[in-house]
Amino acid sequence: NLLTSIQAGHVYSSVEGRATPAELIFFASLSNGGVVEMGDRTPSNQELQLVAKVNGPRGATIRLLRNGTIVSESTNLELTYSVNSSDTSAVYRTEVYFSEFAEEDDLPWIVSNPIFIGSRETENLPSIPFREIYGANPNAWRTEQYTDAEVTLDLNVDILTLAYTLGNSPATYAAMAYDIETERITSDVSIDFVVRASKPMRISAQLRRGAGEGSRWRHSFYADQRDRRVRLSVRDFTPVGPPDSVEESVSGVDGLLFVADTVNYQRNSSGELQISGLRLGEQ
Repeated sequence: NLLTSIQAGHVYSSVEGRATPAELIFFASLSNGGVVEMGDRTPSNQELQLVAKVNGPRGATIRLLRNGTIVSESTNLELTYSVNSSDTSAVYRTEVYFSEFAEEDDLPWIVSNPIFIGSRETENLPSIPFREIYGANPNAWRTEQYTDAEVTLDLNVDILTLAYTLGNSPATYAAMAYDIETERITSDVSIDFVVRASKPMRISAQLRRGAGEGSRWRHSFYADQRDRRVRLSVRDFTPVGPPDSVEESVSGVDGLLFVADTVNYQRNSSGELQISGLRLGEQ
């Protein structure tokens, strides 16, 4: 039934403001004729083919991501990708975009749940050298919100849980915020953390210089009911508002936020986000 499918991760999410109805098929076809659905795991020592199909409309681009990195794209409403038995363990997911919105933002129309290939230990991030330069204090986070939003932030050991309910205003948002010493953020820095969410969702990580209407840069990332390690490069953050160069402008950034707002969610929606082990470093 529906509840069982959701609990098993056999679902995808879509933004109806882009197009409706959304229909995505994403599965792995095994050499023995078996099928691995979204949310499922299969051993890595076998040949298989990943297949993604979308109902359109034309102009839609399917992206296949391996451990968060794009490895294949298709504009033909169908994508296939072969995985060899010698390939290492990985997590694959698909995102569907519209070219007509590319200049406005990089918000996907559809995001699939992942297919896990191989052991759980390597499902989040490939082992890329990372030199930690700063570890965030879990006790120093606080909440920020629009007047009609509800938000709480709890700390259990080193796991921060942000629970939010957005309001009905187009400007509604809920966030967890952290003050950073201005010299900590440079274009060479990456932000590394472990995330889990109450449901598949996209969260906006934001860098801020100055409170209130100060300059901001953002980078969205995917989260779901599984622990996953995320690493965001400051170079990949894009300005909010007039175009600017992140590399030239990050000097003086004094805040880091994780934000739920109407860019990724409908008004009056709610959810929970867990963040742990956040650190800044260079790779």
